[in-house]
Order: sequence, then structure tokens, then C-alpha cells
Amino acid sequence: MPDISTMTTLFIVLALSCGLASSIKIDVTSIYSDNVIQDSINIKCVVEKDKNCEKSSYTIQLTKGDDTKIASIQGQNGIDYGRLHESNTRAEGHIDEEDSSRSYLSVTIDHVVKEDSGVYTCSLFYLDNSGNMKVEKASENVTIGNQHSEDLIRYLFAKVTSLESLVASQNEIMENQIAEIKNLQEEQGKTVSSQFDLLETMEAFRNQAVKDSIDTALSRIDWLEEKEKEQIQDMQDTLDKAYEEFQNAQDKLAGLFNNTQDIPETSPIAFRARYSDYNLVPEEVLRFTTVDMNLGEAYNPEDGIFTAPRAGLYVFHITIMTRWKYATLAVRLTSEKDLLLNVHASGYNSPDQSSGGSVVYLEEGEKVWPYITAPNNPVMFSSTLSNFCGYLLHPMDAY
Repeated sequence: MPDISTMTTLFIVLALSCGLASSIKIDVTSIYSDNVIQDSINIKCVVEKDKNCEKSSYTIQLTKGDDTKIASIQGQNGIDYGRLHESNTRAEGHIDEEDSSRSYLSVTIDHVVKEDSGVYTCSLFYLDNSGNMKVEKASENVTIGNQHSEDLIRYLFAKVTSLESLVASQNEIMENQIAEIKNLQEEQGKTVSSQFDLLETMEAFRNQAVKDSIDTALSRIDWLEEKEKEQIQDMQDTLDKAYEEFQNAQDKLAGLFNNTQDIPETSPIAFRARYSDYNLVPEEVLRFTTVDMNLGEAYNPEDGIFTAPRAGLYVFHITIMTRWKYATLAVRLTSEKDLLLNVHASGYNSPDQSSGGSVVYLEEGEKVWPYITAPNNPVMFSSTLSNFCGYLLHPMDAY
């Protein structure tokens, strides 16, 4: 016969209070019966008398795992079940304030399965001699694995085989007795006949009892097999869900990788150029010939024209400063499609400076340049006082 106690590991947690040892003990036993085949465990919390201290206001509680309450008993309030209470769980107990050794809490779990494994803890709450609340605990780790179910099935099959053998033996005995009664009946007539009827009735009752026991055992075997199938299906569902989540993660990674293929090149495009002395001619491109920076080589200082190497948003800025008194200069910054800005400087009593900036979308190959629109003795200061700059703000295929 299988024994759950052989598959459990006992460990006790002591909470020192009045005495040197815990006053609460835990006892776990398995329950099997030849008459009613069942598969249960009984967990009993027993209070042992502590001569070193008086205890009062007892509460005994049984929990599982992370202090999840199964049942408790306090004073004369009876059993209080926790949230783990199910139809296969029943409890009883007693609190004796006069004699603590007669206090206990007993919980029985019928039809145990693998999920009933875990650490069960008996806790004793009480007031000590000084009126302080104390707690003592004792725990036991109960393991109910697949081996237990297999042992029980083997036991039930052996029981069925034994019952079948018993039926065959009883049938043989009955047949011999019936043959003897028939012989007596022929000799003694009706008196023996009534005894024969009684014996047949007894045989019928006995056969029915044996049949009921066999049916109970077979029903229990079917229940265990169905439970195993449910556990296997739950595991399969968990694996399927994990695989689905893995596939979704792979799809997201693939999507992220594909999106990176659409990110435009980010090589910088920027320039800054200054005006150097040369003769300014009306209605011609204003060339800034001293180049300080030209990333991407998009600006041509020879003709003063910027050519967009790729489509995107660009920023341009221009500053001019007249050099002589009464000098006037107007410059227009334009592209092949749009007028971007106008700057105008007029130096009457002193030099005058003007600047402006603009943001524009350019197609690849589109050009931008400044040119002189209103000259009157057009002379500009050179160096950084008159300059032209621009850069790619953000690449984009369409606007």
C-alpha cells in the first residue's frame, strides 16, 4: 500500500517564547481504506503543554505556502475556513483553555493531487504571562508527485485482482455448498429447500458487495487517469501559449529590422562661406568664395550655388554688411522653385548690416543661390561680417 509519509520531508520552524521549544506540533498522515478506497491526507496541529509558561487566548491556524490560510479555530468560535477551502477539505478542532494539551486543529484533504503539494504550517497564537502576543510555528513539506498517483493505480489494480480472485473462490465454495444442499434436499425435502433459498440469497448479497467494491475501484482509476490527462493538457496549453509569444516577439524583431532598412542615410551636409573682396555685378549671383566648412561638398564657391545632394528639409542663413557711406545693397536668396528671403542694407551715415534665414524642402539636385537685386555702389565688408551658410535639417523623400 502506498504511503504519502515516505514521500515527504519534515522540517520544523521554532519560534522561541516562554520555553526553549515550540508548543505546537504538526503531524501529516495518509489515509487508505480497504472498504472505501480513497486517497487523502490528514494534517493535525497539536498543542503540547509548556510547564515554563502559562498561555491563554489560544488561536490555532493552518496555512499553506506564503501564509495562505486554510482553516483556524479560536475559543468556542468553531472552525473558520480560509480562501483555500474547497469541497474536498474538511476540518475539526477543539480549544481547551484549562488544559492546552487537549487543544488541536485537524484538517483532512480528500482526493489529493499534485497541486496539493507544498509547505503546510501550524501556527499557535497566544498571550504569555506578561500579556504579550506570541506565535509559535511548526511546518512540514508535503510532496505529492506523479509517483504517488502511479502507486495508487497499481494498488487499485492489485485490489481489483484480489477481489476477482476472492469472487472466484467464493463462487467455488458456493457451488460446493449448493451441490451438498441439493443432495440434502433430495433426502429431506422442503426443509432443506428453504435453507437452499436462504443460501442463494446470501450469495447474491455477497456478490453484489464484491461487485460494488470493484466498481468503486474502477471508478477511482478512471478519475485518476482523467486528472492526469487534464494536467497534460494544461502543460500543452502553456507550451502553446509560450510558443505563440515567442513567435510574436520574433515578428516584432523582424519588423524592427525591416524598418531600419528604410532609415535614410545620415551623412552630414552643411557649409559656411564668407565674402572676399571682388567686384559686385548687379543681377548676378553673389559668390561667397572663402569656404570655412563644406561637409558633403554641396556648395560650389566658384559659382556661389548650393546643390541639394538628397531630398529633405534644409536651413539657409545669409548676412550682408555695406561698407561705405550711402551704399545700398539688396540680396535675394532663391531656389529653382521659390523665393526664400530678401535682405537689404543701406548705409547712410555709417555701415549697415542685414541678415535673414529660411527653411525649405528641396528635391535631390535642386539649387539655391543668392543674387544682387538693387545695387548702388555695392560694396560689402568681407571676413565674417558678410557670410552665407546652410545645412540639411532632416532627410525625407516627399513633402
